[in-house]
Amino acid sequence: MAALAAEGVLAKASLIDAKPFHYGGSVSNRVRAADCLAAAAWYEAGNDPVGQRAVIQTVINRVNHPAFPNTVCGVVFQGSELSTGCQFTFTCDGSLARRQPPKSSWKKALALSEDALNGFVDTSIGTATHYHASYVNPWWSSKLERLTSVGPHIFYRWAGARGSFRKQAFFGTEAEYRELVRKSTERGAIGPGLEDGEIDQDLANLHGDGLVPGTRTPTVPVSNAIFMQVGDASASGRWAISAMKACEGRRACQVLGYGDGGKVQANQQRSASERDRPLFLFVRDAASSMNIALWDCERTSRPQQSQCLPTDRGALLNLMRERS
Repeated sequence: MAALAAEGVLAKASLIDAKPFHYGGSVSNRVRAADCLAAAAWYEAGNDPVGQRAVIQTVINRVNHPAFPNTVCGVVFQGSELSTGCQFTFTCDGSLARRQPPKSSWKKALALSEDALNGFVDTSIGTATHYHASYVNPWWSSKLERLTSVGPHIFYRWAGARGSFRKQAFFGTEAEYRELVRKSTERGAIGPGLEDGEIDQDLANLHGDGLVPGTRTPTVPVSNAIFMQVGDASASGRWAISAMKACEGRRACQVLGYGDGGKVQANQQRSASERDRPLFLFVRDAASSMNIALWDCERTSRPQQSQCLPTDRGALLNLMRERS
């Protein structure tokens, strides 16, 4: 999810629970709002109910904030008509056309959405209006108040008066979810299928070949895995961007990064169980629709332990198994 610009560098803030949200629109508008909330929950957090509640609460918090649209669908699809700038990347990167949630998963996400429209408050993120994946460092992260982490996401809010909410006095007309999906599909995939739009700014800095400094063109071997050479450790966060670009259009994907071309070529010829420990590993899991990026923290510095490859060989091999 892309964040809007903010001013002032601020430290981590204390959590303050959001107020219960009771949807005041018509029955038809409520149905549309629930659909948009469920879509945001599933496409942003996969089948993880904890992560889904956090995403849903973020959307509700935005509806209650004067800087954002005063409808749920307006918040979720804000900027989706733009090639860059969509607030939730799944609305403009082709995800809505490439993958759809199973009926059982949709029902669960819809139930959590209905809870939120009936006043349920997820206290895990407080009044957060912004978040990003923990494996990237977007330009705006130091300019907002950091609140907390939930799963692979870090949550933020604006400071001071700018973070204030409006009174629930009016709800605009919700757009029809199917129509929003149709328009998104017609525009086609314009991005790399990233999990969070906060990487849009980084994508704007990519070289013409679609890669960034410190990486070379990924190659697709006989196996389903993708291999790429990674370079400058100081830009290691950008390895994840290159990996997600390489996985564009794939429901399941695995990218392994090694520090030199010889390592890349050698490991391309090996089975998954025989491959060397990579410097970087990206996995997209089709079953859960989640992306995960991990680094070898013995050779690359990362801000959180949760971003490190497991030291246990068995656990590592499980992550490195072939995806299809």
